[in-house]
Amino acid sequence: MGCGQSVRTEEQLKKVQKLLLVEATKAETIQGELQTARQALLRNEKDAADRLRGDVNSAKAELDKIEEDRQKLAHSVKDGQKQASDFRAKIMNAEVAIKDLKVKLMKEKEYAGRLQDEYANLQMIKACDPALQPKKKIAKGKEGKKDKANCTEVDVVRTNLIIDHGNDMTVAALYHVEGDLGEGAFGTVRLARHKKSKETRAIKEIPACKQASMEREIALMKLMDHLNVIRLYETFIDQKTLYLVMEICDGGELFETLVQKDMFSESEAAITMQQLLRGVHHMHERKVIHRDLKPENLMLQGKGEIKDQVLKIIDLGLAIQFTPGVPLTSQCGTPVYMSPEQVLGGYDERCDLWACGCIMYILLSGCLPFDGDDEDEVFAKIIDGNFLFDPYYWSDVSQDAKQLCRWLLTYVPQGRCTSMCGLSHKWITKTAPQLMEPLSNNVLKNIRGNRQRNLLKKAALQVIALNMSKDKLQKLPEIFLSLDENQNGMLSSDELSAGLDKIDCGDADWLMGIMPADGSEISYTEFIAAAMDKALYMQRDVCRAAFQQFDRNGDGSITPDELKEVLGNKNDNGKTGTDAAIDSILLEVDKSGDGVIDFDEFMAMMCAVGRGSMEPGLEPPPSPPPPSKPHAPLPPSKASPPSAKALPPPAEPKAVKEKGGVKKKPK
Repeated sequence: MGCGQSVRTEEQLKKVQKLLLVEATKAETIQGELQTARQALLRNEKDAADRLRGDVNSAKAELDKIEEDRQKLAHSVKDGQKQASDFRAKIMNAEVAIKDLKVKLMKEKEYAGRLQDEYANLQMIKACDPALQPKKKIAKGKEGKKDKANCTEVDVVRTNLIIDHGNDMTVAALYHVEGDLGEGAFGTVRLARHKKSKETRAIKEIPACKQASMEREIALMKLMDHLNVIRLYETFIDQKTLYLVMEICDGGELFETLVQKDMFSESEAAITMQQLLRGVHHMHERKVIHRDLKPENLMLQGKGEIKDQVLKIIDLGLAIQFTPGVPLTSQCGTPVYMSPEQVLGGYDERCDLWACGCIMYILLSGCLPFDGDDEDEVFAKIIDGNFLFDPYYWSDVSQDAKQLCRWLLTYVPQGRCTSMCGLSHKWITKTAPQLMEPLSNNVLKNIRGNRQRNLLKKAALQVIALNMSKDKLQKLPEIFLSLDENQNGMLSSDELSAGLDKIDCGDADWLMGIMPADGSEISYTEFIAAAMDKALYMQRDVCRAAFQQFDRNGDGSITPDELKEVLGNKNDNGKTGTDAAIDSILLEVDKSGDGVIDFDEFMAMMCAVGRGSMEPGLEPPPSPPPPSKPHAPLPPSKASPPSAKALPPPAEPKAVKEKGGVKKKPK
């Protein structure tokens, strides 16, 4: 049993071994297949890896190319930005160059305009020069011939009619002070009313310590006798204050009006410039330079529209008398209105015309022709002399206005427009209204009657005319301006004769009888006094106010010494002419024979039509009968009061610089 089991075990073992061999063979077969499959897989993987590596390398090459292209594109963009920046800079430079070219073109146009105006200006200067104009002769008939025996060579000195009261009389004695008008550079300006004539006045109060510095200004104001220059009536002084009584300008400063309006219309500017040039022309005819013309020193007399107001030149603080051909050297004035020759030193009266050009530029544009942040910059621009008519401000301004403005702002003084040429310029004559007031028969009658008036009555009428407001004079100022052809503020016999020819009044030989004995012209005040209707001056209060002007010491009578303060001697051969004139006046007016003239005698003289007859309808006040004894001899001459002494010759003031002007151009 044991052998059988072992045989079966061996058989089973052999079967197992066979099975194991079969399994081993299968395993080897499978292993071979696996090895073959592994090798095939490896080959496939290798091929795939090679393909993938090729794709990666290709992609990397493409990426490198893309990066290279990107870098090239970045360089191109940078170059483009640089080129754009360069082009932008070139465009900006081109714009600046174009702007400069426009400015140069405007300057060239301005220069071309000036060249085109030169011939016309020279022709106008020739036309304006009185020396080159044919003078109209007045035939001397029997009535026009001077009677040498009756010619006294004595006339009324207008400056003596403006009284320096000194401390002999107070302001309160003659005026009611009613209020303040404003504060000035030197003191207060007050409103006052004359107690007798009822005329309103402006009283300028200045510290008495400044009296010495004001003497020159007062002396120059006394020389002025024109509608467009401020008028001085009288002066007072006390321990603290110097009082200047002047005409009132209730329209305010032109500067204030300009600030409110920004700029004027051409019509308003022409009216303003016409009045300004008239006043400047009168000052230059009197050999006076203002030296500080500016809108702040121009006042308006009256309220409302510009055409209804009268322009007044004020503040003669820097003004000075000049000698033709002798230049001034002191640098004074307001910088923005100073002429190139004022800045450099060595100037004459034509510096005022440059200032007129600056004022005209401001009126039409609202801007200054020469402006800067400081005085040095302003002076540099003035010395350079270049200015432009900016189209932003000047596009609507006429060429005639630009031509006159250029002419006034001519750099070389010898080629600059004069005041007379400015008044004759077509822009003024066409744009500003021209006065055409004829001589009326009533005015002509009054002028004729002026020949028969004695010197005292002529002086009294001048005092009344001097103190009477423009409103009461009606058309007389306009008639004077229409007769004054050369606009110098004086009337010659030729101008009066031309005015008479317009109304065909016949023989004008009598005209020679009303002209001054030395053949000179008559002033604005003299004309008003001669042409004034009796209804204006035959009022007792008006005559009382005039009487007070001659009664210097206020004692109620006019003495020979007081008459001598009014009458001027035009001889150099002593005082015979003056003494004879005073004897003649006393012989005619002093009916009582006491050697003085009281108010009743003065009033009787004012009522008389000439020598011996009376104004119709006017009865003189009763006067005492003349004494049976001969006319009383004249009392001995008295020394003139200190306040009536002549002022010393004006001296040139110290250099003064002020800052002024109007708005600047927007930057």
